[in-house]
Amino acid sequence: MSDTHRSGVLPPIKGSWEDQLFQAQQLVSQQNDSAIPIFQKLLDRLGLLPAAQRAAANGRLEQILRRAAIDLIYFLTYRERYDEALATITQVKTFLEENELAQWDRHAIYILVQAGQIDSALERLRALAATGVLDDWGDMLFIALDHNRLEDAVDAVRQADAMLNKLLNQEQDPEVANVYRGYVAILKSRLALAQGNIQESMAWFEHAAAMDKRHRNHPQPFYTQVLDKGYYDEALTLIRRDSQNPMRAGFWAGLALKRQGDAAAAERQWFKVIQTKLPEQGDVDLLELVLAHYFLGDKKGVGLGMTLNTIQEEPEAFWGLYFLAGLGWALRGDMTTARSDLRLAVMRHKSMAQGARLERHWGRIAADLLGPETYAALAEFFEQ
Repeated sequence: MSDTHRSGVLPPIKGSWEDQLFQAQQLVSQQNDSAIPIFQKLLDRLGLLPAAQRAAANGRLEQILRRAAIDLIYFLTYRERYDEALATITQVKTFLEENELAQWDRHAIYILVQAGQIDSALERLRALAATGVLDDWGDMLFIALDHNRLEDAVDAVRQADAMLNKLLNQEQDPEVANVYRGYVAILKSRLALAQGNIQESMAWFEHAAAMDKRHRNHPQPFYTQVLDKGYYDEALTLIRRDSQNPMRAGFWAGLALKRQGDAAAAERQWFKVIQTKLPEQGDVDLLELVLAHYFLGDKKGVGLGMTLNTIQEEPEAFWGLYFLAGLGWALRGDMTTARSDLRLAVMRHKSMAQGARLERHWGRIAADLLGPETYAALAEFFEQ
């Protein structure tokens, strides 16, 4: 008996819109470009239908249209057919609601970044940010820093500061005003860090934490950057204040100590992490928990087992799960499966315009875990 019959789900009627979408998705799973014209036909035909007709029957046709659009954009991006992906976004915007347009404008910018068209990406982002929100200047800063465009990074912070002053003149709610102040302070802290001014960077972060409790309660995005830059003492100072999540803090503290050369202290931190009682409800920081098991050797396969179980439960699994699975197999010497899972991680990462390879800091963690020889066999999956 087929899986379809066992699950009680009927297959799509042959030739139906659902069937065409299914056929295209099957071709994508085989990395077969024959999927592209099928997706395109769905966009062309369904996109011409009146919105009311697409919305009928609980939005059946609208859902097919949107799924086809997203899958096509992601697949074209993965295949490095960037101009076609951008053209598809332009087409998709013709049948979207007004409040949905900006998110696709931003996605187009990240496709340009992945395509190596940094000037075009920053030009579009600068135009969007001028009439958009503070977050747009933040995106510009992070893109500029990722591509060593310090002058553009400085300009992004300057423009964010100018927008902040305008917002403060208009905002009546002091809490909202402090959220704005906190965000710009974070941008200034990241710029100072990139410039090598660690004390200034730390001071701006403290200001951000004072303005907005989210930065105070969730310092991880900042302290992982500080750690990656090699400021281990400063990173540990921030990590020890991460009281909201001792499991998360414990892993990163261990990594900082390992990089400082104190392997015994690092292992003590990781043992605390794996011995932490997991909550009966709510999210668990799977990344930190699994990596703590890995850095302790994962002899019983607990970390890899958790990762594989999560992948099995989530058909649309986040690329980070395949990254973890790849490391787990490499730790066991199964380089064939490790490469297969890392290839899947890169495919998902790349298709979403998050980068043609996994970010350098993930590669550094892989090197810390696996050692130089094993990492060298996997280095192609990471930015260098």
